[in-house]
Amino acid sequence: MFRNFDVQRQKLTLKEAKVVQVEQVTVPAGTFRAAKMEVTSAEGDPGKTTYWIATDSRKVVKVAQTLPEMGGATMTSELVQ
Repeated sequence: MFRNFDVQRQKLTLKEAKVVQVEQVTVPAGTFRAAKMEVTSAEGDPGKTTYWIATDSRKVVKVAQTLPEMGGATMTSELVQ
């Protein structure tokens, strides 16, 4: 668990992070062996952010975030170079 400052709500929040598996992920920059890490609220707030972190370089190669304030929309960003 760790504390994070929520800029929108202007307060500290408690988050929980866990690695759920290691898998191959393909993004425009290539294919990487990556640890899939999920970050959720430890206070019961909705939403989840998933990070794929390359095991060799430790670079974040993909992020997917569920946004409950936007009706559950998912925002995804991927490494391109």
